[in-house]
Parts: sequence; structure tokens; C-alpha cells
Amino acid sequence: MARNHFFRISGAAILTMLALPALSTAYAANVKIVINQSPWLDGFKKTVEKYNHDTGNNISIDAVPYSGLLDKIRSSVRAKDGVYDITMIDINWLGEFYGGGFLTPIKSIEASYHLPEQVLTFGDALYWNNARKVFNKQSGDLYTFPVTANPQLFYYRKDIYQKAGLTPPKTWEELNENTKKLHKPPRQNGFLIRGGPQDIVFDISPFLLSVGGGIFKNPREGDFNIILNSPETLRGLKYYIAIAKAGYSNPGALTQGELIQLFSTGKAAQANIVAAGRGPLSNPDSSIVTDKYGVTVIPHPVGGKGVYAAGHWVGGIPQNIPAANKQAALDFFKWYEEQANQVYLYEAGGVPVRSDLVGVAKDPLNFLPALTEATDKAQIISPVKESAQINALLGLQLYKALSGEQSAEKALNTAAHQVYQLLSEAGYQTQLPPDLPDDASSKG
Repeated sequence: MARNHFFRISGAAILTMLALPALSTAYAANVKIVINQSPWLDGFKKTVEKYNHDTGNNISIDAVPYSGLLDKIRSSVRAKDGVYDITMIDINWLGEFYGGGFLTPIKSIEASYHLPEQVLTFGDALYWNNARKVFNKQSGDLYTFPVTANPQLFYYRKDIYQKAGLTPPKTWEELNENTKKLHKPPRQNGFLIRGGPQDIVFDISPFLLSVGGGIFKNPREGDFNIILNSPETLRGLKYYIAIAKAGYSNPGALTQGELIQLFSTGKAAQANIVAAGRGPLSNPDSSIVTDKYGVTVIPHPVGGKGVYAAGHWVGGIPQNIPAANKQAALDFFKWYEEQANQVYLYEAGGVPVRSDLVGVAKDPLNFLPALTEATDKAQIISPVKESAQINALLGLQLYKALSGEQSAEKALNTAAHQVYQLLSEAGYQTQLPPDLPDDASSKG
């Protein structure tokens, strides 16, 4: 009996050992993610730890400062063999990686895969039509997965509002009035918004897009005619400058970390902050306003509609990694998108990417409705592969207008010519309208 039992065990062991080579060649043992250090990182890390625990797989994270992430990704995807199996990409960089052919179309990994209907697509930004160079779900292929829905939202102190007899603003005019009443520096700043060269393009986007301004006329449909130096864009820029200066003494010096710190320490009554700011603001170890703030969508112009800045992050699977690593990366994203795991992400302080969590996840601050609305109406202001270059040159010109170094008209005229030249040299069909009249420049 003992001998027969020995052979039965040995037979199972042999079968297991025979199966091991096939498994090891078909599935990667380790998957490495490169990601930015951000307010939503802690919740994401906890969710990855849950994935590793639940599945027995191994995802590791390389978290780097935002300023160095783009170069890290570029170096990895351009190498013969990629260092990273998943690259977390700012949605404003997507055109570069789509257009460069650096990411793997998901259908080449798993032909039958489709995103669940409840997963947010960020205005078709997950899909790329390479022939037309546009984001388009109908005609393009799925290339990336949503990782965090991170539009800007309007944060306000509920206790300060109640004491002042105010209600959350829906329009620019209401925001103006609230800011005037609440701005009591240095103890209490009326309204915070970033204005440094690296941040201003993102932070100003809702003000430009909500009045029909922006950079391009209709990039989603392939219309790349310039509208930077249009009356609509000028209106949005002038309002942004006015409200930024009305609520804080030096908005051009505000970084995201400093802005969140001012709000979390009780030194601001209102602010435009990314959705991921909810994490540190709700953490009692880093905030004294954990249960004192409310969130809604950013105010819009009277008679207009709210359009918000898409600050979302997506995950791509590079072309230059082994097939086993691609499959392992895809399996992580499929797990990550499941409703139960998105609930865990949200309750751990992260920002979810599904539209069906209202009433499902614990949400004591009623944060999810505003997040869902803003994400649904968010747009990418520069959805082209040259977006990083465009944001850099536009950011500098807008910052000069905010600081008073040049007029708003000159800033937009200069940026429009620079963008037109850049796109023309890159082969786009584009047109440049006449310059805006600039009385300030002519007087100077």
C-alpha cells in the first residue's frame, strides 16, 4: 500500500513538473510598473498589494517624480528591450506614444477583449486611429486602460460657506462674488489655482474650453485649425487671470503640493484641485479639514456649459517587452477594472475609473457624483503627439500673461504662431487666423 501511494504522489509531482515549463514561458513571473509620485499613488499602491495577495502574481512599482516620468517612459519604450511592462501615462502625452507606435494594441494580445461598458473611456482617449491621428472609439483600436480619473474639481470649505451664508458657485459670476467675500489674506485665501509654466495649461483648460476656446477647432474629428488667438480663448484667459489674482497673491508660484497643503491646513476657502487631492485632504495625518470640505464641478460661464480638463492617467503596454509580460499586464488591468476592486481602490483613497460606483462605494463626502460628471465632460486640450511640446511653449506664454510680463493678446498671438509652425512642419493640415488686436503692445 505504501509503495502504491508513493507512486501516486510521484505521478502527480511529475505531471506538475512537466507543466511548469509551459506556464513559465506563457506567463511572466514579475511585472514592473513605472508611475508618478502623486496624490493618488497611495490608494493605487494599496490596490496593487491587494492584487498581488489575491492572485499570487507579482506587480512591482517604480514611483518617480512627475518631472522625470516622461523621460523614463521615452527611454524604456525606445530601447531594444523595455525596462517596464506597464507605463502610466499622463493623458496629455498620449498622442506621442500612440503616434510613435510604442504601445501594443490590446487586440494583438487578446483578440476578443473589450472594455466593460461601465469603464470610463475619457472621451475616446483609450482608442487610437493611426491613419487619421485621432482618438476615436468607433474607428480606432484600444491601446490603453484607464488607471485614475483625475479631472479638476471645485473644492470648498463647507463650514466657511455656512458661516458666510454662501452656496457652491455654479457660474463664474458666483465664483467671483464668493471669492471677494472669502479672501482674507494671509489667514484665509479666497481661491487657489495653479499658474506656473508647467501647470497653467491644465489649470486654465476649463476656462478656455467652456467658452469655445482652446488650441484646435475640433481635433477629435481631425480639424487642427488653430483657435488659440480667437476671441473665445481670449475671454477664457482674461477670466482665469482675474480670478487667479483675486484669490491668491502669487498664483504663478503655486505647485500642486503647495496648493493642497494650503487647503489642507485651513488657509484657503476654495480651490480647483485634481480629483486625486481627495486622498491627502481626507487623511487625518495630513489634513485638518478631513470632514469640512465639499466637492462639486468647476463653475462655468453664464449661458455656457461646463467643460473640464482631462487630467486622467492611463496605462499602456509597450511593444518592446516579451509576450508573457504583455499577457500578465493585461490580466492586471482586467482585474483592476472589476467593480469590487474599484470600490477597494476608492475606499483606499484612490480615484476610480468606473461610472457605476455611486451608491456602491462608501462615500461620506458625496464625492463620486461630481467626479462622474466632470469625467464625462472632460476634454484633452491638446490631443496630438506633439502635445508635450505644445504645452511647454503655451505654458510659458500664458505664464507671462498671468505675471503681467505681456498682454493676454500678445501671449495668445505668440503661442498661436508657434503652434502653427510646429504642426505645419509636422505635416498637419492647419490654418492660422489673424492676430488678435493688442492695444497694450501697440502702446508699448
